[in-house]
Amino acid sequence: MWIREALCDPPAGSRTALVLTWARTLTLAGATVCLGAVVDAALAGRALTPPAVSALVLVVLAAAAGTGAEARVGRMAQEAETDWRQRVMRSALAPGPGAEDGLTLDAATAGVEKVADYRAGFLTPTLAAFTAPLLVLALWAVVIDTVGALVLLCAIALVPPLIVLGDRVLRRSNGAFRRAQSRAAASYLELVEGLSTLSVLGAGTRVLSAYAESARGSMRELTRLLARNQMVIVVHDAVFGVLMGCVAVALVLHGLDSGRIGPGQALSGILLIVLLQEPMGRIGRTFYVALGGRARRDQLDDLVAGDPTEAASADGADRAGGEPPAVEAPGDDQRAPSIALQGLVFAWGSTPVLNGVDLDFPAGARIALVGPSGAGKTTLMRVLGGLEDPSRGTIRLDGVPADAGTRRRRCASLGQHVDLLSGTFADNLRLVAPSADASARARALEAAGLAADLRTMPEGERTRVGDGGALLSGGQRRRLGLARLLIQRRGLVLLDEPTADLDRATAQLVRARLDACLHGCTVLEVSHRLRHTLDADLVVVLEHGTVTDCGPPALVRSRPGYYADALAAESVDPVTAEQTLADGAAR
Repeated sequence: MWIREALCDPPAGSRTALVLTWARTLTLAGATVCLGAVVDAALAGRALTPPAVSALVLVVLAAAAGTGAEARVGRMAQEAETDWRQRVMRSALAPGPGAEDGLTLDAATAGVEKVADYRAGFLTPTLAAFTAPLLVLALWAVVIDTVGALVLLCAIALVPPLIVLGDRVLRRSNGAFRRAQSRAAASYLELVEGLSTLSVLGAGTRVLSAYAESARGSMRELTRLLARNQMVIVVHDAVFGVLMGCVAVALVLHGLDSGRIGPGQALSGILLIVLLQEPMGRIGRTFYVALGGRARRDQLDDLVAGDPTEAASADGADRAGGEPPAVEAPGDDQRAPSIALQGLVFAWGSTPVLNGVDLDFPAGARIALVGPSGAGKTTLMRVLGGLEDPSRGTIRLDGVPADAGTRRRRCASLGQHVDLLSGTFADNLRLVAPSADASARARALEAAGLAADLRTMPEGERTRVGDGGALLSGGQRRRLGLARLLIQRRGLVLLDEPTADLDRATAQLVRARLDACLHGCTVLEVSHRLRHTLDADLVVVLEHGTVTDCGPPALVRSRPGYYADALAAESVDPVTAEQTLADGAAR
């Protein structure tokens, strides 16, 4: 129930908003008593100024308290929205398989907004609305009639049962609507992202029809939910807007008729009825916010349940080898590390991917990781890059156990798919190096071979790259990814098919830039073009999640196995291959 959450897990700043709301209610109630005193003074021929001034002062104080409460609630909503959005994004970027893109997008936008509205805009104001009438009734008992206050208290006691009833009536419809809405949002994003592919495959009409049906299903569930919510509002208003109002007016008129209260007290009683009904009406009309917010909160809780930032740092050390990570000295990120993997095991669910990987790489070595598709090469790179944690085993950098955070901090990566912001060249560099100045960005772009391209663009590094780099060629996107890698100045570099899908000339340009810029770094590269591995320091052959061979390219090639067979199948020119092997051995 929301009452338990409001009391046991209130949002930050709720106490201030609660006190200000109570202050507003008390000062307005006091103002109504003063207005009643003005009437009594006028009928008795006494001075009107003291009660009138008191009423005016109390109204001003009530306005100030109400404004402060609303401002505090607004700030709470902003803080809650920021906090939840950060948690969702951390979860989306965390190691391990994540939710579908559409579900994550829906959670990070509409979901976060509804949870923030529920946490800040419903919990505290509604708790205040539920308790403020008790203050009004206390004043009623003192100024007007104790018996009448007790009768009205019995009516207010009906609020919790009605809330429970409304929750049961709306819960099922609300859950069905939220699920349908999330499915529709996910379907829409997938439709937009795959529009060109669907058109080529001739599946656009079918997928569009499926999305339209999911959207109609969402609207049907929304209609059911709104109808039931309206029924709850009608019942609530009937009890508190009509029944309690009639009872309160009857009590006032009876007291006036019997002579227990005067005209001024009767006026105060009528005005206090408004203060009693106002917060009660808020509960009924914002109940839909509570249902939607709680459902979305449960959805976000499930989404961020594995947020790695909420785990203790020791947990990462345990999973990466059971020893606490050492505190690195400044500058360690730029130093090329040695790498030691001992008994590394990783599985996706119950499917094993890496089985007892043991490897040692010296600092500054260039290592080629080869093997058939599905052998676990990309998974091993993700583990080394800190995007996944091994199920068992130890990862050491420079002899020190390294958890996922340390590995992410120590490495930079470049793959065949470069994710770019839709902003400018400079924006994409600031993403990884926010403190880099214009000269540092220019050096990175020059080293990546983009300076000449930018000189032909009127806006230079402020040129927009389009959605995901859509305004750039494939080679330009890859080189911008290389510039982003270089500006990080990491000593450990992970390359996953960095020249895949590029034409021969562009691939040669990118490789030449990589060779020139990564000298002295520890480099691990996944490659299916084995001719690019002949000048590596070490070749690691991975098959079925197990290392089947490791050593200098010439040695591994001389032994029967995957590497020799794949090189032969690739028809590498023998003279060129032998010369490249000799150059690699000489290095």
